[in-house]
Amino acid sequence: KCPIPQDVGHQTRSEKFRPDAVSEDDRKTLEIIKSMPRDEPWWEIGMDEYRRREQAGELLYKPRLLTERAKVLMIPSREPGRMINCRVFHPALTANRGKTRVLLNIHGGGWTVFSNKFQDPYLAHVADVCNHITLSVGYRLGPEFPFPAGPEDCFDVVVADPNLTAEWLIVNSVSQLGAPFEFIDGSVGRQCSNVPTTDMYLYKSSGGHFAALTALHLRKSYPSFHLRGLVLKYGIFDLTYTNPSIVNATDPIIVTRDALKHTTEALVPRTSLQERQSPSISPFYADLRSLTPLPPALFVCGTEDILIDDSVFFAAKWMMVISESAFKVLPGALHGFVDFEGMPFMKEGWDTITKFLVNLSVCEDATE
Repeated sequence: KCPIPQDVGHQTRSEKFRPDAVSEDDRKTLEIIKSMPRDEPWWEIGMDEYRRREQAGELLYKPRLLTERAKVLMIPSREPGRMINCRVFHPALTANRGKTRVLLNIHGGGWTVFSNKFQDPYLAHVADVCNHITLSVGYRLGPEFPFPAGPEDCFDVVVADPNLTAEWLIVNSVSQLGAPFEFIDGSVGRQCSNVPTTDMYLYKSSGGHFAALTALHLRKSYPSFHLRGLVLKYGIFDLTYTNPSIVNATDPIIVTRDALKHTTEALVPRTSLQERQSPSISPFYADLRSLTPLPPALFVCGTEDILIDDSVFFAAKWMMVISESAFKVLPGALHGFVDFEGMPFMKEGWDTITKFLVNLSVCEDATE
């Protein structure tokens, strides 16, 4: 048992969801974001053209890379000869800071865009503050590689068929990285250097979705292994999109119903709503109690996110099974706010996540 600090988000109060909980300054920020320039979405210009523009540096958004700190690690996939590109950050300082651990990060981008190069500042920050080695997996993207290609790459980085070579982190984390694998973090895919000038289109929480699928896959395929903790930021957990916050959205920012339609079709093409209720696609429908013990989880979401109900409902289900979990709600925060450098929500999001991770690590150290 490891109690969650109250300031991490142990309780979700109704006043956090009221319109008057959003400050006037934050409302002004929302209006600025609405008026910002946007790249054309890939479903309008075609994915080939989008990828060409991205490769050529022609998109409005350009990631802030920390190339001098990042290391590349190639991990074998379940397919002979194909390797999975992973981006690794080691803590800047490790002396007298206790045990180092490995955190697997899964980037977002609507299952179709971005890469594991798009979150360097966040990954470096978590590495330094939490004394974690952060490893971000470069999974295959749709529509070129639809389901189950993306999640299978995430599974292979941690554990796959024991007859294959891909159970990498669980078997090799200590020998190859010098620390045990204990945490999974699911993210949105961009790290913005300046909010007023960045492209604000197509943020989407596929990282949280794949992180949940990976954690549940571990419980089913490798039950002797136990994650220390799980961070799920503004995730998509029900791909039927029948939750009220989506159905009733009138003026969504960042993620729209149109974006959900096209990106989901790229992930699971030509599937019915009933087929999308499979727990292998929508973790919300998993029988969580049959997969106990689940790891403590931190759910993070803003009230201005069209996907808020996904976090509300899935967090409630998770906490029915394990009470050592938390849900942090930020009034006025948009989808992807942890990745908006310069926005006030970003710092609060980073602080919440690092407190959660450090608390679990300290709690474990005290019991060893």
